[in-house]
Amino acid sequence: MGGMLVLLAFLLCGVFTMDGLLRREAGIVRVWTGLCCGFILMMWLPALFAFFLNFTILAQCLGLGAAAALAVAAQLRARGKRENAQSFLGDLPLPLLLGTVVPFMLLSAYLQYTHILRPVNGALHVGQSTYGDLSLHLGIATSLVN
Repeated sequence: MGGMLVLLAFLLCGVFTMDGLLRREAGIVRVWTGLCCGFILMMWLPALFAFFLNFTILAQCLGLGAAAALAVAAQLRARGKRENAQSFLGDLPLPLLLGTVVPFMLLSAYLQYTHILRPVNGALHVGQSTYGDLSLHLGIATSLVN
């Protein structure tokens, strides 16, 4: 549960950062780029602090603090510059958005379900091609604990 809250916090920081930097864009563009930015912030900022503090909770908190500082700085930079007179979707027609996003979201959900480690008849199965290095990645991931 804590990991989901950290993810949500980084995503919100990304959205607020892009909202401050992309004021002229439609709301959907700011949200989408903000979510992408939040993922990138979550991947990089704690890792930078981990060089000095290992992968600890303190490194995660400092990374989140840096992401929040970036979001605050972007919002302060854009304060009073409400230039966005577009609708949330901008010029994008809603049927086009739904016709492209919904099928890809369903495909993504299916692939996420079938391409992760999941129990099947008492064994773990994976549906992705890792060119034989799945055991290497699992070993690295399990060795990061503490």
